[in-house]
Amino acid sequence: MLRRCSSVAAVVLRRWAGVCLALVLLAFPLAGGAHAAQSVPAHPAMVLILNSYHPGLPFSDGEMEGIRSTLPPDTIYRIEYMDSKRIASDAYRRLLFETYQMKYATQRFDLIFSLDDDALHFLLQYGDALFPDTPVVFCGVNRFEDAMLEGHAQYTGVVETLDNEKTIEVALQLWPKAQRVLVITDNTTTGVFNRQYVQRLAQSGSFDVPLEFLDRGEGLLLSELVEAVRRAPPDSVIYYADFFQDRSGKTLDPGQVMEAVSGAAPVPVFVHGAMYLGHGAVGGKVSGGRYQGEEAARLGLRILQGTPAAQIPVQKDPVTRYTFDARQLKRWNISSSLLPPESVVINRTDTFYQRYALYIWAAAAFILVETILLAGLVFNFLQRRRAVARLARSEERFRQLADLLPQPLFEADLQGRVTFANQQAYRTFGYQPQEVEDGRVSVFDVIAPSERQQVADDLRSLLQEHSKHREYLALRGDGSTFPADVYVSLIHDNGRPIGLRGLVIDISERKEMTERMIQSQKLADLGTLAAGIAHEINTPLQVITASSENLLASLRRGEVQIESLQRRVDHIHTSGWRIAAIVKSLLAYARQSEGQMGRHHLNDLVQNALLLVEHQIRVWSNVQVMFEPGADLPELTCDANKITQVILNLLTNARDAMPHGGSIILRTGFDAERGMLTLTVSDTGEGMSAEVQKRIFDPFYTTKPPGKGTGLGLSIVFGIVRAHGGEIAVQSAPREGSTFVVCLPLQPPPAQETPDDAAEEPLPPRWRET
Repeated sequence: MLRRCSSVAAVVLRRWAGVCLALVLLAFPLAGGAHAAQSVPAHPAMVLILNSYHPGLPFSDGEMEGIRSTLPPDTIYRIEYMDSKRIASDAYRRLLFETYQMKYATQRFDLIFSLDDDALHFLLQYGDALFPDTPVVFCGVNRFEDAMLEGHAQYTGVVETLDNEKTIEVALQLWPKAQRVLVITDNTTTGVFNRQYVQRLAQSGSFDVPLEFLDRGEGLLLSELVEAVRRAPPDSVIYYADFFQDRSGKTLDPGQVMEAVSGAAPVPVFVHGAMYLGHGAVGGKVSGGRYQGEEAARLGLRILQGTPAAQIPVQKDPVTRYTFDARQLKRWNISSSLLPPESVVINRTDTFYQRYALYIWAAAAFILVETILLAGLVFNFLQRRRAVARLARSEERFRQLADLLPQPLFEADLQGRVTFANQQAYRTFGYQPQEVEDGRVSVFDVIAPSERQQVADDLRSLLQEHSKHREYLALRGDGSTFPADVYVSLIHDNGRPIGLRGLVIDISERKEMTERMIQSQKLADLGTLAAGIAHEINTPLQVITASSENLLASLRRGEVQIESLQRRVDHIHTSGWRIAAIVKSLLAYARQSEGQMGRHHLNDLVQNALLLVEHQIRVWSNVQVMFEPGADLPELTCDANKITQVILNLLTNARDAMPHGGSIILRTGFDAERGMLTLTVSDTGEGMSAEVQKRIFDPFYTTKPPGKGTGLGLSIVFGIVRAHGGEIAVQSAPREGSTFVVCLPLQPPPAQETPDDAAEEPLPPRWRET
């Protein structure tokens, strides 16, 4: 009873500790939450940012910060600055086009961000030629019309809809003594647009006070601007609608200009751009470059996740917020109670409690739960000790069982470092336990260099497939190799992969036995072919003998005629080459295969196989053999000897399936989609049931009477096709014949190399969890 009560108390303590700890953690700001909820592409996106201006311009720098803070952290960026604040001409834009054309001739991007008007106009003019079929998201664009995107379905973005009107309204609201609004602009693309918009506001009668420009449209020097501001009457207020460039064309630092203007102004200065806050501006309904960049990046994320740009409407609603500088409000004695609802106030001076209230409450909560946690920790410590003892006993039992296995068994972490191996693994590969304990042995160290890249690829795919089986060329510590079947599966901890576990089986003897079986079957086939080959050689020999005797007789009688001589010599020549071809094919087929790979035409291999059984084909009076070669087939890299054996075995199998006669059709072709050559052997024989088809490729399985077959033919065919990286399948039904389909890749799997052959090959990159 006491034990049960103790257990219940422990559960309650753990629950209370968990709740309190959660409250503490929730009290602190969480970093990185912006990206956690985003669904991002499976691979890093390649993004181009085309910036209309130059580095250091606060608004466009803010746009870039907004984009980078919203897109996934692994996004790859290429950035181009057009510098159009300093130079903007058709010749310059043409030169930029030629530069980008050469620079990005082979580069393809997933997405392009266009910052401000000049970049968008440039892309509308040259984008299709530079970056065909690439989606574009623009932002910071002032002068936008829907007609601009006609014929450009891949474009969408965020219009920089400035709240000039709202900024002037709040300026007059906060500075009610103003009887006029003095407006500052420049002659840049943005400045001209702002001027035209303010002019329309002035003409519309939206305000009871006049809107007056400090320049007449030709621009001002900075010194002239500062002097004009200094003379501003006390019954006015200033609306700063950008001043990036003076009348001489000199590009100015916006922050420095704002500081000069606000310092000289006898009245408050209101703005529509967030970049001026902190430099003397009171504030307004501001549009920040960061706001524009964040909104554009959100549209870009939708495109990267699969939504076509044409389905994403252009964002025309203002991306602005009422934002004010507390220091300037205090300077001009403007009460914060007059500010519009939900206004943002920067540079506010808070009390100690206001500034650190969150941390004060967090510290109090921490102290509160510390005592509860301490009691729980004591109990958990005792539980942990018992759990560690049970784990130690379990590990020892596992190791003893693992050491009983006759095959190497290992475990490794997600970087491929071996963390455990049984005794058979040490005996097989020649490493010492201390090397594994020190982390000096990797799964790559026990695989031949020629196959390490394949191992890396397989380990990456293991994260999705959870288990894998493949044959590799294993490498011992002394440099010797052996073929091995390797079975690998993931090790999970609470559903999360933390490592991998594998079993290695030496298949050297099995492969040697397979080779001996292939050669034995080949010799058996040669016995069947011997009588036919003898007849095939005897026929052209008779032609040679008869033609040469007739020729000698004619020579003795002196009756030799040129036409007769030429005809008889042609007979002798043709028959001799026929004998040579038959003998060459027979010798090639009879030779012990050493895996000699070469480039061959599949049609030629079929013709050579048919040549070997030509006599048998004629003997099979009730069997018709037809060959339908595919046209323009690419060459095949293969062991011609073994592929010929495949063709002969399939022919013999088809003939045996037709005891009462029929037809055999061989067809060759090319599956361009899979990049594989196809060989089809069809017969009109007795066919097979579904049960027989399941076992047709098993060694020693045959449906023929005793003494009529070994059951190895199709098993050997299967092994040869798989060794070439190919596939074989059968389609059949009782009394409907059978069709065997062989698919062979143009290039077989890479040949296995010994460590000496590949000693200079670099070790492939270590596998990492992705």
